[in-house]
Amino acid sequence: MTPGLAATAPSAASRSDDVRFVVNAPFCILAVCTGNICRSPALERLLTTALGPDSGVRIVSAGLQAVVGAPIHAPMAELLEVRGVDTANFAARQLEPDLVKQADLVIGFTRRHRAAAVTMYPAAVRHTFTLLELARAIAAVEPYEVTRRAGQSASLSRRLQELVPLAVAHRSYADPELDDVEDPYGQAPEVYERVFGQILGAADPLYRAIVG
Repeated sequence: MTPGLAATAPSAASRSDDVRFVVNAPFCILAVCTGNICRSPALERLLTTALGPDSGVRIVSAGLQAVVGAPIHAPMAELLEVRGVDTANFAARQLEPDLVKQADLVIGFTRRHRAAAVTMYPAAVRHTFTLLELARAIAAVEPYEVTRRAGQSASLSRRLQELVPLAVAHRSYADPELDDVEDPYGQAPEVYERVFGQILGAADPLYRAIVG
């Protein structure tokens, strides 16, 4: 059985502020939240660490109202570091149309984030979800379907290319209670822990589907 996201060994993570980095990756995942200092960097670093530096998958993040240049907010960074996830060399960036255009999968943390990304680049509607929506959709995909379509020895990027349309086929109705992950910024530690638990729980099905 594939180990869960939280059980994977850590690997180095880094980022560049040059938006052109995306075009060199076989598959790019873009995570979007508001400030790009809590929710979206948590997902970026969790998946980057779990998949490793040679996965062929690039995970990046940005914010609708980014605190440009800021590191991951300390309470979220602490939750990541406890799990061996590297939080260094992070600088929040503003969401721009080119980032959305170059991404193969866009993951927002609320319906507002999802809508903003699609407004910037309407064609992205075909591969843009909220995180919780994506987790529900992936749960409805039969595991063998990705392997059957991608091939038994397919790369992780190839598996993702096949997973996204399968997830699209299993989209469900929108519901604010099901689709929105709250912003923990400035709230009590237990809110950060709850939100981090949501992110970890929703990212785990994605990780399992990618690695097979």
